[in-house]
Amino acid sequence: MSSTYLHLTDEELLARIARLSGDVTLVRAQNRETGEFCIGLCERAAGKFMPLSTHTDEASAMRAGAEFAARLDRLAAEQPELQLRHIH
Repeated sequence: MSSTYLHLTDEELLARIARLSGDVTLVRAQNRETGEFCIGLCERAAGKFMPLSTHTDEASAMRAGAEFAARLDRLAAEQPELQLRHIH
């Protein structure tokens, strides 16, 4: 089992979110070619995806997704203008 994270400060994470406009969702996706799982921010309307972490197993990806969701919930509570959806 292997995981790779972007170690972003809250400010860096917020800056990434700001680069996306519209409806931003925190998602878990699987690469069909490699089988790796990825947690990232997705703006579906524009077809943009910003990876935050990659994982070789689904359990690690689920944990990472929960950690990112909790972090984003905390940031949203501090900054009411921040609106995100949770993992799909």
